[in-house]
Amino acid sequence: MQTITMESIRELPYFEEEDEELLNSIMSPDNPLLMPELGVIQQELAAIKELVYSESFHERTLLASYFKLRESHLNTDIFCGWRDGDNNVCGGLMRIEVSHIGAFYQCKINNSHRTRK
Repeated sequence: MQTITMESIRELPYFEEEDEELLNSIMSPDNPLLMPELGVIQQELAAIKELVYSESFHERTLLASYFKLRESHLNTDIFCGWRDGDNNVCGGLMRIEVSHIGAFYQCKINNSHRTRK
């Protein structure tokens, strides 16, 4: 599985400029984007491609991949939904921080971007 070191969703190899509109519509400070890490996505994509080319691809194949991706709790990237001055989402990678007052998602790009978990 490929490991990518990144600080922002915009550094993902499949991220394109037109994805900004989608990010802005689904993310907010209270709703960071939780998604499987890149290596898990690439692994599932490779498995699907292999089946598509062998003509063994069925609806159940897609459903199985969906459940694998959804259940990959240990391999999840969390991206910041706070807005910048241009009203675009920050997109910075977040880490989970636990203190005596609770658990939070803490943005690695901007320390003021903090969301209760």
